[in-house]
Amino acid sequence: MADNFTKFSFLIKNARKKEVAWLEEVLAYDFEDEQQRPFLLEMLHTSRGLESTFEYWPDFDHVLPDLTSRDPRARSLWVYAAESGNPWTAAVLVHAFLSKFRPKEIVRFSVAYTCSKMRPDEFSGEDFIVTANGIFQTGGIGIKMCEALAAQQQQRIKWDGLEVIVRPRKLNKLLPPRKASKPGRKVR
Repeated sequence: MADNFTKFSFLIKNARKKEVAWLEEVLAYDFEDEQQRPFLLEMLHTSRGLESTFEYWPDFDHVLPDLTSRDPRARSLWVYAAESGNPWTAAVLVHAFLSKFRPKEIVRFSVAYTCSKMRPDEFSGEDFIVTANGIFQTGGIGIKMCEALAAQQQQRIKWDGLEVIVRPRKLNKLLPPRKASKPGRKVR
């Protein structure tokens, strides 16, 4: 039997005292506690409808910043999933953090979807781009790129306030010329 994993790792650098206090509070909430859940959702600036995307909180690993350290990495919030975590809820945390403390910053992190056995289409990845204004995932861009290349037509992807246009050049200009194989020679 194969096991699937969702892995990611990133830092929010240069934490300040107020930011660490907020992070400690929001990461300590118990989502399964009916009394704590509304406070957590309010701190994360989420609507009640988003509750369905949370299985539990936090469903990723983290190391809180150590403000007594001189090491810049130790003074950063480290968010990660060593084996399996939910990148969406990590992005929701970052979005709320940026909205409250750093409205001009952008945090980008990559996610790897892996499998314990080699199987077709069991490996992929995407990027999350998080701002104070929104959360953007790049997973759909690859699909639109394939559609644009196959149809040789422009494809458009729209998110809240963001538009990506994929325009293919002539396909024969993108691919290197094929070399003729020698008769009787196996091609791998």
